Amino acid sequence: MPFTPITDIEKFITESICDVKHEIRVEEMQSGIRQYKSLEDEAKRTTEKVEALTEIQVLSERYEAEKEKLKQQRYIVVRAEKEGYLREEEGLKAQLLETERLFRETEERIQSLRREGEELFLELEKLEEEYHGSDLVKKARELEGRISEAEEEIRALHGSAEEALKKLRSFGENWSLRLKRAEECGFRGGEEQRPLLDRLSRLRLPGEEGGEPEESSDFPFRLAAEKLTALKEDFLLYREELRARRRQLSSRLSELEAKIRDLEKGFKPYPSYVTGLKAVLEKTLFERTAHTVTVSILAELLEVRNPEWRNAVEAYLDRQKFYLLLPEEYYEEALKIYDEVRRERGLYDAGLVDIGKLKRSGSFKARDGSLAEELEAENEDARIFIDYLLGQVMKCERVEELKEHRTSITRSVMLYKNFVARKIDPRRYQDPFIGRKSTKILLKKLKEEQEELQREERILAKNHALMEELSRAEALSSYEAESHAESLRAYRELPKLKERVKILSAELEKLDLSYADRLREEIQKKRAEQKRREDERERLQKQLGSYQERRRLLSEEQLPRLRKEVERIKEAISENFSPDWIENTGEARFLKEQARKGARTSLSLRESFQRAANLTENEIKKKFDERGRLRMRYNSLYRMPFDVNRDSNEDYDRELREKKEILLPEYIGKIRDAKEKAYAQFRDDFIAKLKSNVESVREQIQELNESLRRSVFGTDRYHFVLSPRSEYRDYYNMITDPLLMDTGGWNIASESFNKKYQKQIDELFQLLVISEEQPSAERQREYEKNIAKFTDYKTYLSFDLIVSNEQGEEQRLSKTLLKKSGGETQLPFYISLLASFSQVCRIRMKGSAAANTIRLIILDEAFSKMDGERIRESIVLLRRFGLQAIFSAPPDKIPDIAPIVDRNIAVYREHHHSFTRYFDPREIEEETEPESGYEPGGESR
Repeated sequence: MPFTPITDIEKFITESICDVKHEIRVEEMQSGIRQYKSLEDEAKRTTEKVEALTEIQVLSERYEAEKEKLKQQRYIVVRAEKEGYLREEEGLKAQLLETERLFRETEERIQSLRREGEELFLELEKLEEEYHGSDLVKKARELEGRISEAEEEIRALHGSAEEALKKLRSFGENWSLRLKRAEECGFRGGEEQRPLLDRLSRLRLPGEEGGEPEESSDFPFRLAAEKLTALKEDFLLYREELRARRRQLSSRLSELEAKIRDLEKGFKPYPSYVTGLKAVLEKTLFERTAHTVTVSILAELLEVRNPEWRNAVEAYLDRQKFYLLLPEEYYEEALKIYDEVRRERGLYDAGLVDIGKLKRSGSFKARDGSLAEELEAENEDARIFIDYLLGQVMKCERVEELKEHRTSITRSVMLYKNFVARKIDPRRYQDPFIGRKSTKILLKKLKEEQEELQREERILAKNHALMEELSRAEALSSYEAESHAESLRAYRELPKLKERVKILSAELEKLDLSYADRLREEIQKKRAEQKRREDERERLQKQLGSYQERRRLLSEEQLPRLRKEVERIKEAISENFSPDWIENTGEARFLKEQARKGARTSLSLRESFQRAANLTENEIKKKFDERGRLRMRYNSLYRMPFDVNRDSNEDYDRELREKKEILLPEYIGKIRDAKEKAYAQFRDDFIAKLKSNVESVREQIQELNESLRRSVFGTDRYHFVLSPRSEYRDYYNMITDPLLMDTGGWNIASESFNKKYQKQIDELFQLLVISEEQPSAERQREYEKNIAKFTDYKTYLSFDLIVSNEQGEEQRLSKTLLKKSGGETQLPFYISLLASFSQVCRIRMKGSAAANTIRLIILDEAFSKMDGERIRESIVLLRRFGLQAIFSAPPDKIPDIAPIVDRNIAVYREHHHSFTRYFDPREIEEETEPESGYEPGGESR
């Protein structure tokens, strides 16, 4: 066999050296485990059902307990209500007895008062007859009547005069104030009324304090009424004037708003005749000439250079700045059009500049210092026309300079022309039109005017509203004036009336009325006593009626109603609660709660338990809903047809008994048997065979190491090692546990072993058994991979070849294999190879027929990269393993191989023929170097 370097020593050892014959078959074990797992899963599902049903049962028991609790609470509520009605009935009966007693006593007292009143009436009648029959009394009564009439007349006259005076003074004061407020609004008038109003406000009654009185008899009441009426009419007229002025301002403001809107849009408020003619000319010229002709207003073609001279320019040009300019070739046609439409459209005063004729008439150069310098014009025609108009109008700084020129003007718009100086009317330049800047100037001016007019309009509105209010005030009518005057004139009779009262009072005082006074006092006492008795009798009569009504209410309404309620409650109790339950549970609970509440009334007991019952109802609903959810989940999960809303839990309780008492114990017994069977199969078919394979490999490695122990390769020794693989150490420990096969106590079926290796056993069960009935292809491949992996002893072991030197230093070949040279790796190869052949040829099976094998090895290019010492030690090891070998080696290896082999054969090749010859190794030294084609060989047995 040719030399191939070993790259994976562990793989080489397990595949080429170790020989394990125990094949692990898991089919039967899988069936047992699967049956056990299936039963376990079914038991788990049954346990889950039992747990779910138990949860439903517990909740149902709580639900029933809450229902019983609610039943007791409701009984206490109705029982307390009944008790309350019974107590109320006793109270009403006591009230009825008390009311009847009071009724009888009151009735007796009324009869007594009636008898006393009759006696008192007779006594009073006798006294009054005596009193009214006296002449002195009659005379006194006559005098008192006359005095009373006079005093009443005095009071009437005095009151009437004071009322008239009060109203007149109020008229004077109020209208004086109205006149003052009207004057503040701009009213002019009231000069005739003011003195009369002042006199009205100062009117006094004779003898009244408060300043010098105005003699009411001399006051012109009718004149005052006429003047006040006239003043009110003046107020009305002024109010209308204010309204008219507001309309005037409103019209002007509308005008201004329209102009401001046009200016803001870029439209100047040119005269209508100018804009009208401009539009007609542009339209008609286009229709007649088929050309667009621009007709310009002169003001639009100019710009004012110095704002200080704007007023002078605007004033001097006046309407000339509105003249229309158009190209000279269209002038004649435009003039015809103007003449045609002037009457029809009312277009007068619009100027049409004949610029062509002006140009032909000669050059018009403006003089230095003329007003034309203050205007700029990009349009050539406009420039010519302005120079013509203003080129001879000279600017002057002072009015004294005006007469130095034929035509001149100042900044202040003082004009000198034709030997006459005059100030141009500001209205001619108050609205600027020349140039683009004029729009802003005019807009600013119009807005200022608008603000001023708006301010004035607000003041007018306020004044108008005030005059509206003042003009609605009532004036002093002629009838009122005469009526008040009459009241004041009648006041003069007051002294005479007072004198009459004085005389009558003196006459009354002269009468001796002492006996009559005593009679009157006695009569008054008797009347007071009569009144007191009558009041008491009326009070008692009313009280008697209330007692009677109270008695009726108690006997005919309240007591029957209570008895009816008690009967209703008795019927409700008999309908909702059985007699046995009432006797054994309900009544005892009520009496207990009643005793525990102590001083609390039946009403408070009923209210507290009604609140508790409401809470319990909520709790019952919650538990019913919760139980319904659990039932629904159980039905859905386990496909059951039970009614989730049924009040009784009978179906679920029966299901629980069947699962818990019958089905689950059966599963537990079957699981126990299946588990024991599965664990036994797991032990015999898996653990035992794995353990056997591991021990077999360990023995083989030990035998190889025994052979290697006696061989030293140079300074190195070699031996194989076997150790648990770290990632599967837990499995290895379980497989090789020394007490695993001790059937006397601790074995795989023992509880302690299960507890110690439960995790590993469960994991292997999961890995070795596929639970799905129809697994996917990927799941099937994964499962088969796990079977191959975990039934192979190599999964749990790690192999290596250790090299140790004279100093005892060790190296693992798996770590250094790829780092060493060819010679260093060839020796381990041969050691491993020989160990492998020893395994294949079953040399270690001494005394067995299986050991009777052919042990021949043919090695090509043998020991090609090894030194002599390692070669010799390898051949010695080969002999120790009891192998036969044929080596094919190059000539340079003859000195190392030939002396220790049994036979040496040299191979010669010439052309296409080969020849062999045996030779003695001692002849090697006598031979010359072999010729080309010489290929020596060696044989060893």
